[in-house]
Amino acid sequence: MNPSLIFHLNSELLEGPVFDHKENLLYFVSILDYLVFCYNPSSREILSVKLDSPVSCIFLLDRKRIMAASKNGFFEVDFNTLQKQFSFQIDIANSVRYNDGIKDLSLERWDFLRSRII
Repeated sequence: MNPSLIFHLNSELLEGPVFDHKENLLYFVSILDYLVFCYNPSSREILSVKLDSPVSCIFLLDRKRIMAASKNGFFEVDFNTLQKQFSFQIDIANSVRYNDGIKDLSLERWDFLRSRII
């Protein structure tokens, strides 16, 4: 495998890659630009949706749909329509952000790893 540059964004914090093996799509975020991305390595198509606050991580829902954790709440993002919809908010301190998480299907709840910004 030879790594190659997908695109250059000139962004300070690109992170949180999640690969959907079933759909062959790569999702990632630009924290300070408030963007979530969907990249199709087969077609080389890159889609993005902008939220209204710093975004820290995403969770797969289904075909081209994700849940994005941001400072102003959790948003369902649909890359089929390039639309976002507010889902819920958890009251957290300003010094805390979501780093990672999973949806526990057996308990029908979200489990999140939070960290303090130092």
